[in-house]
This record gives sequence, C-alpha cells and structure tokens, in this order.
Amino acid sequence: MCEVEEVYTIDKADEALALAIYAFSVTKFANKNYKRHFDNAHTELAAMFQQHWICSKQLFYGFEYLEQANFAFDFANLQLGVDGKFIKTAESLLDADEIADKDTIAAIAKEMNTLLAFE
Repeated sequence: MCEVEEVYTIDKADEALALAIYAFSVTKFANKNYKRHFDNAHTELAAMFQQHWICSKQLFYGFEYLEQANFAFDFANLQLGVDGKFIKTAESLLDADEIADKDTIAAIAKEMNTLLAFE
C-alpha cells in the first residue's frame, strides 16, 4: 500500500480528532504573535500536531506512534492545508486582528503542499 492510501486508513474517530488537532494547531501557528522554531512551516506545524496527537491519544513517543501521528497529520493536511486550503482554514479560525499578515499566511500555505509520509 502506498503512503497516500495509508493516510486514508485511519478510522472515523481518528479522522475527526486529526481535523480538530490540525485546526487547533493552525490557530496557534497562524497567529500573528506566534514565534516560529523551524524554518520550514510544514515541519513546524507537523511537530506541533504530533505533540497534540500523542497527548490526546495518551501514547508514548515511539516510531509506531509517530508514524500514526504523521498519517493523521497528512490526512488533516490534505483536507485543510494543501492547495491553498491553509489560507482558508486560518482565515476561518482566526479573527482579523489575530491572524498573521497575508504574505506570511501565503508563504506558510505554499509549504503545506507535501506529505510527511514522503519526507
């Protein structure tokens, strides 16, 4: 099974959780006051997502659980991040006075067009 197919093997409850954690992560990451830790926006958002996924599922850090978190992130990113969807997602979740400037959001959106399964 290829990595893209594996993204869609998560169950419905995990799909809902993935979308909720992705949205939560976007509200933090796209906020104008957020201070980035990594140069690559995709890497940073994924790391933030992984942390919340593992805590929400009450898992331990380990390769198997990180892989599960990566597939969940990819699922959510395909729904809410790629092909410019990140911009709409951020704009729908943050008030105009909270969101980073349009150039920053557009730059982040460009970096969302990848999958962790292939990194």
